[in-house]
Amino acid sequence: MLHLKHVYQSVRVWDASTGVELMRLRTYSVKSVACSSDGTRIVSDSGWDNSARVWTSAELTRLNGDTTDLISIAISSDETRIVAGSDDGSVRVWDALTGAGPMRLNGYTARVSSVMFSSDGTRIVSGSHDKSVRVWDASMGVGLMRPDGHTACVNSVAFSSDGTHIVSDSGDESVQV
Repeated sequence: MLHLKHVYQSVRVWDASTGVELMRLRTYSVKSVACSSDGTRIVSDSGWDNSARVWTSAELTRLNGDTTDLISIAISSDETRIVAGSDDGSVRVWDALTGAGPMRLNGYTARVSSVMFSSDGTRIVSGSHDKSVRVWDASMGVGLMRPDGHTACVNSVAFSSDGTHIVSDSGDESVQV
């Protein structure tokens, strides 16, 4: 099992059972990293050039992020799609195999602070500093639902492992399921 840590100008990868550093990937201002389920690919935002990157032991693919800073990033369990939340209030989805995209999912009025795929890869949940949570169809980019309740910025979101629940936490000091 891999353990990831992002630090300024590098992504470091350790073996989670031994603590041995396996590799250090050079990049800039990384805010978010994700690992493929088989541990062969790592996805990170690059921060400085508004792109996401897919890595093996060296940069494999650069995914353009258009014109804004990427904040949160995730890879689907089948490793076919990458999703990122951005500073401009949009969610972007790329084809992880070809780098095609991004498909832009719009609807927020502030930074998207957290994104995650459901375990089956069919849905995306995202949370924003505009106090809202949204669930999207991962293939079509269509909004499926918008749970209410937070009165401050949403910091993080997650699906339960079986995909039947969504959890979000907020600056209003609440966790909602």
